[in-house]
Amino acid sequence: LGYEAIIANNGLEALALLAKTPFPIIFMDCQMPELDGYQTAKRIRENEAKTPGAKRTRIIAMTANAMEDDRQKCLDAGMDDYISKPVMLSDVEAAISKTNDPTSPTTPPEDSTKLTRLDPKVLANFQKPYPNSQEHPLAEIAQLFQQEAPRRLAQLQESLSSKNQEEMKKTAHTFKGSASNVGARQLAAYCRQLEHRLAQPNPWEQAAPLLASIQSESQAVAAELTRQAAALDNPSTPSIPTHP
Repeated sequence: LGYEAIIANNGLEALALLAKTPFPIIFMDCQMPELDGYQTAKRIRENEAKTPGAKRTRIIAMTANAMEDDRQKCLDAGMDDYISKPVMLSDVEAAISKTNDPTSPTTPPEDSTKLTRLDPKVLANFQKPYPNSQEHPLAEIAQLFQQEAPRRLAQLQESLSSKNQEEMKKTAHTFKGSASNVGARQLAAYCRQLEHRLAQPNPWEQAAPLLASIQSESQAVAAELTRQAAALDNPSTPSIPTHP
């Protein structure tokens, strides 16, 4: 897009960079070490309020969550808008173009009742060949997911058995991000529900059926990714549309 990006590894680094150099726009990861995106955004707004003549920096949240209450949490923290993961170049371009026009949201909230197994937009992006090559990233994505999913499921099951609430919550958050990255919206929604439940006292009665849903959906996602990759490698194999 022709812009230079400066990367901060955590919220404290972001504040330090902003204190030295003004930035017209910040893409804020909501889950960062040291200081998360919500607290970092609040600090930025507090600093702007204390500085006479300070120009408001536009802050765009980058989050695996895409429900209405998650968007509201971003806005309450002082952010201007948000992009749901996986982040597409077109979403970044749209957010930048709206730097001077913050009235319309970059990404509308998802209706959890209409989620597809694999987001067609994300799937189409993975089906595009690499530059100057006939190979596409979908086969690699499918293989990586097949390797990661069993590990995450085993970690979740182990945490459930030992009732390690904090560890299970961290794993659910990580798996939610992985699911979002491959466009597995329903799987990400189940992981998000589990993560939210684990933030409450005594979550175990609800955690078990949610984990069962995650296990089932994870297997279906892995099969669908493999099927879509095979259809690209073998044009005679029909690519079956993803479904709820």
